[in-house]
Amino acid sequence: MSYLWLRGNVYWFRMRCPKKYSSVHEREYITQSLNTDSRSLAQNLAQKVRLDWLNELQARAFQGHSPRSDAAYKSTIGLAVANDVAPQTASELAQGPLNDLIKRIEKLVQLDPNGVSARFAADLGGFELPEMTLLQVAGKMPDLCPDKVVSKNYRQARNWHNRYKRAAETFSTTIGDKPLKDISEDDAHDYRRVWQDRVKQREVSTEYANKHFGYIRTMIDTFYSDLEVNKYVNPFLGLKLSEKAAWEKTQDPNRKPEFTPNWIRSTIINGDLLGHLNSQARDILTICAETGCRQTEIFDLPASAIRLDAEIPHILVRIEEDGEHKREIKNQSSRRTVPLVGSALRALQRNPLGFDRYRGKEGFSDTVMKFFKDNSLLPSPDHKISGLRHRFESRMRHASVSNEDRGYMMGHSMKKIRGREVYGDETSLKIRALFAEMVSFQTPYWKPRSPTEILQIVDNLLIAEGFRVKD
Repeated sequence: MSYLWLRGNVYWFRMRCPKKYSSVHEREYITQSLNTDSRSLAQNLAQKVRLDWLNELQARAFQGHSPRSDAAYKSTIGLAVANDVAPQTASELAQGPLNDLIKRIEKLVQLDPNGVSARFAADLGGFELPEMTLLQVAGKMPDLCPDKVVSKNYRQARNWHNRYKRAAETFSTTIGDKPLKDISEDDAHDYRRVWQDRVKQREVSTEYANKHFGYIRTMIDTFYSDLEVNKYVNPFLGLKLSEKAAWEKTQDPNRKPEFTPNWIRSTIINGDLLGHLNSQARDILTICAETGCRQTEIFDLPASAIRLDAEIPHILVRIEEDGEHKREIKNQSSRRTVPLVGSALRALQRNPLGFDRYRGKEGFSDTVMKFFKDNSLLPSPDHKISGLRHRFESRMRHASVSNEDRGYMMGHSMKKIRGREVYGDETSLKIRALFAEMVSFQTPYWKPRSPTEILQIVDNLLIAEGFRVKD
């Protein structure tokens, strides 16, 4: 559609007004002279005029129905930017050079003597920040930060979203559900005192309180960033509880207890005590115990990350960005190739497509912990499933696997382990499989070679590649 109308020797723009904008533009047709007799030039101008009018009509509609909404704010600001006008509030214009204000008014009067155009609001600061509350911003966080959830599965996205909703709900309950733009530094410090009291009462830790401050700080930054506001004050900037409470300082280090090798062998690898636990949960536990992987790294596995037919069977712990089985992992260091031997390999062979019962869902940890508690299988109330991962590293340490090789196996940050930048190749998958065999439990259908034999094989592999090893 060309939208061109020739009147005499001059081309005009002519478009039927969309019905949804009939309340802000009474005439059936929108017309505007293009001031040219050149058809090719008129065609180019018509497209810009059409977009300008659509922006204009949208801004009028939002200003009329919800002037304090984020849509009205964005459309009004967008109208100013589209017409090469720097958006400024009325107070900013009033404090600026008088000549600049006069020029804006003169231009607008020339453009629209009747003062109907939404440009008057856009160019003269007739816009206000939306009256959105922290609760409303929290509800929109996935839409405001799409890059943060693009690789998350349902469970991960829900957990990510809930942290902001909890923080907003707590703020609303204690301080009030006021518009975010009206949150003051006094409000922030009042909120800080609320959490300080909760820490003193041993309800929460200092670390937990500071996380809540961070979530609110992020929501405030996100609110202004979405509106493209560059100058604002975030009252939560730098706000935190700087010192731990006295009771926290006297506590023992929060080290999670590990399961003993005997407990792992008799309870998980043997499997007789888990007979009434569903088969997928049993196999996930087995793989966690024999690979040191986090439980989410196993039950979120897509079929594409399971390589059972490879020369050395393995799984790929990595970010999955596409498809129904997308997932994130804890951090970049967690990305690794994990060899499968012994009972871990057998468990994956029973589940070659992964674990559809738990993939991307809640429930695995609760199901397993309830089973353990109901059957009195836990060594202590403090034991958690994550203790399997910690014990796997301890098993490697007691088998004299180096700190760096353990780091590669566990997906730890090598930069932190070395205390410097990381150079060189990772430990090969073939050698990792040997380290895994060295600490894996014997089963009725598989027996690992002796540590001495395995270490000799490792040395032979390194020598074959040209490395020098200790005698």
